[in-house]
Amino acid sequence: NSGSEANEVAVLLSKQKTGRSIVVASNLAHSSVSYAAKKFGSKIESFDVDQKTFQVSNKDLIEFLKKQGKRVAMLNVVYGTTQLGTSEDFILDKQVQKLCKKQGIWVHIDAAFGALYLNNGIVPKQWRAAFALADSVTVDAYKMAGLPTSGALFLKHDSYKALLDQEVTYFKGTTTALGTTRSVLSVATSLDLFKKLKAAGLRKLAQEQNRKADYVRRELTKQGKELFVDDGSIIVVIKVSNEKILDQKLRSLKKKGFDLSSVKMQTSRYSLYGLRLTLTTKPETNWATIKKFVIACKTI
Repeated sequence: NSGSEANEVAVLLSKQKTGRSIVVASNLAHSSVSYAAKKFGSKIESFDVDQKTFQVSNKDLIEFLKKQGKRVAMLNVVYGTTQLGTSEDFILDKQVQKLCKKQGIWVHIDAAFGALYLNNGIVPKQWRAAFALADSVTVDAYKMAGLPTSGALFLKHDSYKALLDQEVTYFKGTTTALGTTRSVLSVATSLDLFKKLKAAGLRKLAQEQNRKADYVRRELTKQGKELFVDDGSIIVVIKVSNEKILDQKLRSLKKKGFDLSSVKMQTSRYSLYGLRLTLTTKPETNWATIKKFVIACKTI
């Protein structure tokens, strides 16, 4: 149904496969992961990212996996975080990969939009090994050129599907999904669109949105705005000093016709706040609107 549901199913599959109940994730993981863990009686072990690099400490993660790895069901990795558009590089660490293999930990990569937009839709060489290692990967066609309810969960082994009980085992049809009466019209439509665009067309869309994001970052930097991440993502986040100012800025922009979301990262060590603009392929993220947005930012 969505990228969120794909993440939820991954949590369930990891528990079914391993018989364990700890899900390891960073504090930038999508909320659907912690929600699923709670729903299925699992425990989230959350690692706070560094407030400057937005990366988990490889050293801390390795130490934890060495001690607790046999109790870990799933290691959640985000390729394109929802809040900042960053990727979680700890999975590129050879020792982390080795520990996951050795201790039978289910590796899930949440690439709901990252697979489509990051690096202009081309997975870098160093990440290919991580994707090959993964037991499951989330991708959501709706984030780029698909329809709503077009989330997908890709599995490393076809046999993993047997870990899911069919909701309605006696009902099967070409217009349904997972043995249920749920329609797959949106999935079929999105798949058809992807096939028509082909890899070259999808990458062209990704390149265009990345160009827009680069333009916004460049113009906001000229204005003296401080950004969370300098490049590489279709997500642009303007840093503000506190929650009160964040709310004021959001209201000011809304009055000008721009409805942004907020970033609130609150841990025991730090609190970070920001205004979040996501430049997907929605019709309203055209060049004219983006240029108006940049001008509006000058006055707030």
